[in-house]
Amino acid sequence: PYESRGRLWHAPEQRYRYFVARATPLQEPDGAVREWIGTVTDVHDRQLAEDALRESEVKFRTLFDHSPLPKWAFEADTLRFVDVNEAALRHDGYSREEFLRMTVLDVRTPEAGEALAAILARSPRDLPKTDVCQHRKKNGEVIDVEVHWSQISLADTRVWLAAVNDITERKRTEAFMASQRQAFEMAALDAPLLQVMELLARGIEANSQYRVMVAVHLLDACGERFERSVAPSLPDAYRQATDGMHVASAAGPCGAAILGRRPIAIPDVLSDGRFPEFVLQRRSAFAPADRLRSSRPRAPCWARSPITIARLANRVRRMSCSATLRRGRRQ
Repeated sequence: PYESRGRLWHAPEQRYRYFVARATPLQEPDGAVREWIGTVTDVHDRQLAEDALRESEVKFRTLFDHSPLPKWAFEADTLRFVDVNEAALRHDGYSREEFLRMTVLDVRTPEAGEALAAILARSPRDLPKTDVCQHRKKNGEVIDVEVHWSQISLADTRVWLAAVNDITERKRTEAFMASQRQAFEMAALDAPLLQVMELLARGIEANSQYRVMVAVHLLDACGERFERSVAPSLPDAYRQATDGMHVASAAGPCGAAILGRRPIAIPDVLSDGRFPEFVLQRRSAFAPADRLRSSRPRAPCWARSPITIARLANRVRRMSCSATLRRGRRQ
């Protein structure tokens, strides 16, 4: 049998079209070919469709593989991953082989997985085009994500394509800005400053990327002494040692930030040679960091210069804030 594919001139249209020629020989009893019987089939439209499909698949693969956003493809029926891009491997920490052994429910928190399974059990058409939920990385870290869904056919299989946008930092920033706005609204309404300070401290602790211990210090009218302090996660001994202390004698990160009128960051406050008295006086406050020396050898500390809060009664007070790393990144 003979088959050949190519282009032939098509006179009625005055252009070349794709054809397939097929032929089979008719042989004599001795095996000699007597004649050929064949057909010529116009496959122009099918050829163009196949070329367009191949080009589309190449474009899809390029966009999928090189997208900066994590992208998945998973089967609509089993929810098992059939493909993931490099960004997903880097972001979630799984290898490609690990991904292909899992379903999309395995990377969600249990609550988010149950919600997705319930939607798909009713009807895939109910799946929202954009879904905000929580995922869990391989290292156990829980993150907030925005997932954009679309259904496509891949290798004759109906699959869901998902583009995943990590919005954890955006949500933390929004929550922190909301708590800060609430604190300053309380100050404007003449609420007790200690309540404002505690709201600020807890807002930073709750919405920081890292687990931190925060202290907010209220300065006296002259800005020379720590009048009162709020430190929700630090021992009472820290507050007692700080209240009433002269800024110049504090000799710690907050004192340095206040006197220098600029933020200050200390890679390891426990071993920094500039603050030996400060560390000695507040050793109990940093005991949690000491216990972490086997796994995290540093106790970073950050302090900012004072901020001014103006109240309705035309009283102006200033605050300084410091934060000490507690347990590394949140999980």
